[in-house]
Amino acid sequence: MKGIIILLASLLLAYFANAQVVSSDSAKSSPSGAAKGGGLSISPATMYFTAPKGEVGKQVIQIVNQQSKSYTFNINATEWDLDSVGNSLHYEDSGHVANSCVPWVTFTPNTITVEPGKTGNILATIRVPDNEKAERESHWCAVNVTLAMDKVAPQKVSPTASVSFTSLFNVVLHIFETPPYSY
Repeated sequence: MKGIIILLASLLLAYFANAQVVSSDSAKSSPSGAAKGGGLSISPATMYFTAPKGEVGKQVIQIVNQQSKSYTFNINATEWDLDSVGNSLHYEDSGHVANSCVPWVTFTPNTITVEPGKTGNILATIRVPDNEKAERESHWCAVNVTLAMDKVAPQKVSPTASVSFTSLFNVVLHIFETPPYSY
């Protein structure tokens, strides 16, 4: 059993040895980011909207690919909140967060392939409903930028066992929508 665990750890290290990932704004400001050997950067880390009720706000999410191969990303909004001690809570389905803005947010495109040395732009649009709650309360959600990865073919680790990995890279950004007249 110990040998299988060591083998699995070795496979994981070998699989990820060539990956250098720089997330959020660090690639722009860090000399060890994309400029030194490449990486992936996604910005901004947080988007702030102040659209009045019944209005639309737009911002751009940028994905910079300084790797030597192209990558495809899926973008979607999910609910998130903080518990009583400040831990982040992320939900895959809706209905958990009273002040969620998930139904208001769309991404164009919601899937994008970024070629080596290129930048991909995703337009984040928030359509604030024309109602009193939207006018007087802040709303928020998480944005998941997920790298669409292929499954690695099963590797035989013993005569009776095989192992297969699916790599998942996910960066979470945050959206805050604060009505302009609420502060």
